[in-house]
Amino acid sequence: MFVTRSYEQPEDFVAMQRLVARLWFQQAPYVYALPGDLSWWRAATPDDTGIRGTTLWYLEDALVGFVWRAGDDADILYDTAVPGLASAILAEVAAKTPPTGLVYAFDRHVDRTDLLRRLGYHKGEPIFRMHLMDPNDAPHHEIPQGWEVCQLPAGDAANQDRSDAQRSSFQSTKMTPERYAFARSLPGYTGDWDLVLRTPAGDIAAFVTIWVDHVLQTAHFEPVGCVHAYKRQGLTRILLCEALHRLARAGISTVCVLSAPLSAEHPAGWLYESCGFHLIDHIAQWSRVSQDA
Repeated sequence: MFVTRSYEQPEDFVAMQRLVARLWFQQAPYVYALPGDLSWWRAATPDDTGIRGTTLWYLEDALVGFVWRAGDDADILYDTAVPGLASAILAEVAAKTPPTGLVYAFDRHVDRTDLLRRLGYHKGEPIFRMHLMDPNDAPHHEIPQGWEVCQLPAGDAANQDRSDAQRSSFQSTKMTPERYAFARSLPGYTGDWDLVLRTPAGDIAAFVTIWVDHVLQTAHFEPVGCVHAYKRQGLTRILLCEALHRLARAGISTVCVLSAPLSAEHPAGWLYESCGFHLIDHIAQWSRVSQDA
């Protein structure tokens, strides 16, 4: 009934983005990715090796689902309106579980969580919180005198500055100028929506990359950050609220963002709530140990 094959060519990526756009109309807000998310996932490997292990699922000639693997993790997206697809795709992932396989599910996605339990998966702690809002509801915050919210310019110097800002914000070395340059080259990226808050000296203090889909009238903030030296000053909130007002003027009706579970080390959820976002659901990590392990 279903035919599977491996990811092969750039046209496959466009088809994947079209599928997740269709899933938004079908399943919103309980969708595991928007078109821009796929570009951000793909940007994790500037040599483009990360996407090559993806399995595409077809019904006749139509792409109806895919499994994007990264180590032990499997991101699974599928058309819930296709009979038998959910059970087939989840069973295939379970059968090919590495020593420990990890998948994800919204708490309220009961059909999916029931299938995972039957396949031997066990629910872990929530790993993400999903927030949505209408950008027209964003509060107003004055941009400090001399500071500026502006687009990130093109070029190697800007990629270096943006990479440095993210490394400082997340205290991580994962982001590189090459990785960010690759992200900017992918379908779904629009330079108009790559925003930074600059200090009077011209340095990046905070940043947000916004993946905008005018057909869906949606936008996704990923990633959001503030340079370490400028944290706890309300600057990221100023940037996000300005971004939300711009999105509202552009006709966007829904903005989403993910955060880690709330804690002193991960306070982003409080930031998003202060901007007007509402918590929609939690996404938990489900694990399964292979019988061959």
